[in-house]
Amino acid sequence: KPAAATEETVTLRLRAYTDAGYLNLKWTYEMEVDVVFIKSDDGSWTLDELDDFDDGTVQGWVATNEQNNDGGFPTLAVANDFVLSAAWSLKMVQRRAAAAVWLGARISKSFTTPDRPTVYAVADLRASDTGLAADGYLIRNVYVRRGATLLLQFGAFVDWTTDGFPRNKWFRVVTPLPRNELLEVQIAIDGRASNSKDILLWMDDFRIISRN
Repeated sequence: KPAAATEETVTLRLRAYTDAGYLNLKWTYEMEVDVVFIKSDDGSWTLDELDDFDDGTVQGWVATNEQNNDGGFPTLAVANDFVLSAAWSLKMVQRRAAAAVWLGARISKSFTTPDRPTVYAVADLRASDTGLAADGYLIRNVYVRRGATLLLQFGAFVDWTTDGFPRNKWFRVVTPLPRNELLEVQIAIDGRASNSKDILLWMDDFRIISRN
């Protein structure tokens, strides 16, 4: 973890072999990835938006069904079972009464981004469920979108037979946003449920930061 803001280029290398002993190299694929580490607490950033839910409200966020919800779901409220900054976080619950189906939901809020050249959204997320692996339950993906535009996807891209997104751990996502634009930030989750189980998504300390 860098002590200061930095940028570096990392080379990812994938090698394919034709034998089980990895001796006969068939081909190599390389891709360069630019990695940007920001230090949002170094004094150079302006905090344009902070949704920490500590006033006991959802602060303008709404929950929307994306597929296969039970009646009355998803729900959205403040909660104190898991928080990063006391006393409250935001908690969405999505439920499906039928067994063995995919279900998904999202939280969203609209913002006008600041008129500065560098703008980021920062969110701390936590995903969980009320089922067990034996119930045929798993969390597949968490998505961050700008309206209908996918910005980040975390989880399984192909295989859906195991969890794609880590359960019961806080996970920070950071994504650049365009300057001076009215947009909707969406954070969505999907998974597979059976026996009337829930998928759960918490968020705390959502921020929009910017600098010149």
